[in-house]
This record gives sequence, C-alpha cells and structure tokens, in this order.
Amino acid sequence: MKNEKNLSDTRGNSFGFGFFLLLLRLFGLKTACIFVQPVTLCYTLFDRQARKKILPYIRHRFPKAGKLKRLWHIWRLYICFGESMLKQFAGSMGMTRLAKTGNEEIDHLNFLPGGYIILFSHFGSWMAVLGNIDSMTKIHNILMRKDQNIHIDKLRGLREPVFRSMVRIISVEENSGGLPEASLALDRGEVVCIMGDRSLETKPLRIPFLGEEASFPAAAFLLAARIKVPVVCIFSEPDPDPALIRADFSTVIRPEMTGRNREQLKQYAEIYVKRLEEKCMKDPYNCFLFDDIWEKKS
Repeated sequence: MKNEKNLSDTRGNSFGFGFFLLLLRLFGLKTACIFVQPVTLCYTLFDRQARKKILPYIRHRFPKAGKLKRLWHIWRLYICFGESMLKQFAGSMGMTRLAKTGNEEIDHLNFLPGGYIILFSHFGSWMAVLGNIDSMTKIHNILMRKDQNIHIDKLRGLREPVFRSMVRIISVEENSGGLPEASLALDRGEVVCIMGDRSLETKPLRIPFLGEEASFPAAAFLLAARIKVPVVCIFSEPDPDPALIRADFSTVIRPEMTGRNREQLKQYAEIYVKRLEEKCMKDPYNCFLFDDIWEKKS
C-alpha cells in the first residue's frame, strides 16, 4: 500500500484548534461555525498546495466552472469541511446528537453473533458519525493511518471511556495494510470500519465516478467476500441544525467471490461508488476527496 500525506497532515495547529474549542465552549456550535468562513477564505486565497489537492474533485464535479467560479466552489467546500471538524469537537462536549435512517439492518446485525464491515466515506461529518456510534454493542476495529498532525484526533467524538474501550485501531501502514488483523476481528464477530473512497492499494479497482474512471479500494469487499459478512455503507448527510448529525445506513452490500480474481469485486464496489456519486451530486460541498483519485498511478 502507498503512504501519501493527506491535506490534514500539514494543516492546523494548537492555536487554531484551541481558538475554535474556546468558541465552542463560550458561544456554542452555531456561532463557532460563523468564524469558519474568514479562516477558510484565507486558505482558499493563499494556500496554493491545498487548492491543488482539491481541484481534481472540483474539476470533475463542476466541469464548466471557470477559474473564479472554481475558487468559489473551493471556498464553499472548505467551509463545509471546517464545520464538519467543529461538529466532531462539539461531539466530544456532548453538543451533538445522531439521527440514523435505514438503520434497521445494522441494528439486526448487532444482535447476531457474526461480525460485519462498516464502509465510511470522506463525506459530510463522517468523523462526527464515527464518534457518535454510542449504541455499539460490538468492538469496533478501525483501519486507519496514524495521524501525522498531532493536533487532530479522529476519535475525539467518543465522549465516554466506555465507548473508547470498545474501539481498537488497526494500522494500515504495516502488516499487509492491516487486513490480517481485520480478518481475525471479523472472525471474532467484531466490526471492522474501513474508508471506501481513498485507496492506498497498489492495484485499486478502477470505477467510473463523476465522468471518469477513478481508483477505489477493494479491501472491504475482499474481506467481506472471504469471510462472508455484509458491508454496511454509512453516509453522513447535512442538516440545517448544525447540532444534528444525520447518518444514512440504508446501503448494505453482500459481496461474493470465487477464486482470486479481484475483478469480481468490481460489481459490488460499483454499488457503493454509485451511492457516493449520488451524494456528491446532491450535496457537492460535503465531499472531502482531497486527492486525485482519477489519476492512474503506476
């Protein structure tokens, strides 16, 4: 698997995060979100490297936009990204609540002895959703990279120690991308959480997305097919009330595979990618794909 820096690895410092945490404590989430706008405008105008990371998505989602319009789209996206991070911080203070739709199947799975896979996306307040899964009855194993930015804690929203004790981190940077450990966890009847829209694999699946083939990881569908467990896709959705975190659990995929031909998994990944594309078309500024997933890398 490849090890490339994310945009968040080099953005944000203790002063900036401390400032917004203070705003949250003093004035609440709604007021703190207002201050995101001038801060993100500075990033939009003066952070060329950040713009370069975001432009591939903007070009595919808004192919007819000119240079000035692209800057507008980047700023809007930055605002939504900043607000999503604030919601994660607010979750750690008990200021948010989670509303789930289409969650009947996952509620049923929690009462069965077997494990299952949760497929997250860099869309909406996905980190806040992860932190608000307070009804977890199974241990959740999260495949993730270690944060290069010491000021970012993706698990900040887990408010109570009892919930943190139900979460384990599996590093994707060693031991075959963490897949052997994830496989063992599923065998034990636990839950494995994987990101579905950013591939670190040397041979990702190439699937049409926003008008052009893009790279998506096969790991979740490969694990599910081998161990015969379902994949539950979770999408965070925006709401006019910033304190309300909406999560759509309605897409459940049950991959099957014979032999070792990974191309068999493409049909299942396409279901997920289609849903992600639908979300991007509906709420374009909530997609945080800060990487050129369309570039075909050797």
